[in-house]
Amino acid sequence: SLLERCHQEFQASFSKIVDRLRQQQVEMDQPFSFNEVCRRLRGRYDVRWLQGECLHAPVFELENAPWGDFVRLALGVDAEELWRGVVLSQYGSEVQNWHRDGSHLFDGCSLPAHCVTVFVPLVATTAEM
Repeated sequence: SLLERCHQEFQASFSKIVDRLRQQQVEMDQPFSFNEVCRRLRGRYDVRWLQGECLHAPVFELENAPWGDFVRLALGVDAEELWRGVVLSQYGSEVQNWHRDGSHLFDGCSLPAHCVTVFVPLVATTAEM
């Protein structure tokens, strides 16, 4: 399936990222943050640097994606994708507290929604997860 191919493609890409981090002597058991990848908690990585075709497939583009109508309804017809990435939570990773994925546009005032985060699991999930 497409998602299985995306998962395999990401695993290969992430392996290259880890190799590069180790070459740069990044301590993999400590939090770190780069434009391409960050680690805040044990076993959890946010990866923005993606190689390969699958994760950039047309089906994931906003105008084709199953969530496109929802995003346009929430944000307007001129909504744009800001970035695409993968959140990796490895077996045994630390539990992450609830948090927002973006900041407010301005301090001290509440405005209508200006961004939406969409998660697409690349592995099988269950209700218990």
